[in-house]
Amino acid sequence: MSNLNFLHSGGNKVTLSAPTSDPSSNPNFKLPQADGSADQFLKTDGSGALSFANTYGPAFKAYRSSSLSISHNSNTTVVFQTEVFDTDNCYNNSNGVFTPNKAGYYYVHFSMRIDLVSADHLFQARINSGSSGANYIGIDQRFNKSSNANNSASVSVLHAFNGSGDSVFAQAYQNSGYTNTILGNLHETWFEAHWVRPL
Repeated sequence: MSNLNFLHSGGNKVTLSAPTSDPSSNPNFKLPQADGSADQFLKTDGSGALSFANTYGPAFKAYRSSSLSISHNSNTTVVFQTEVFDTDNCYNNSNGVFTPNKAGYYYVHFSMRIDLVSADHLFQARINSGSSGANYIGIDQRFNKSSNANNSASVSVLHAFNGSGDSVFAQAYQNSGYTNTILGNLHETWFEAHWVRPL
């Protein structure tokens, strides 16, 4: 077995060794052209090219800081104006859209508290993936049994995103026949997501 030794001026050495068993081919590993950043690791593309990569991905949390009216039979996009954190600037607090910029599996969560004025009707918290339409990847469905009461709905999903062109946003729905209100508060209505692992 061949070894490559790097001798320190102090007399000790660092050794790189070939595999214990004879490889089935002659692998060629190409090192990156520049050093990586702190806490990155060295990865391969499966064809011998090595590069530095992060061990983590985007993460954010934002909350609704003011109330929001939801009309009867309305799919209303909920914009969370106040960011608690946004590690990679992937959340837009002007339109409520999270754009994951790294491919992988993501945990996404939406929770809302709604002030209902009518009993015996449906309300839903929805997570939508896509630029528009009803491409829902998660729905929490509740049925209100008492009028003039605060009710909560929350939905969590684990979803795969390709890191290019994907978008995620939260929507609220209710069919009471009235206009109802989502309450704005860090502990009542919020939206969050984080990267879990590669695809």
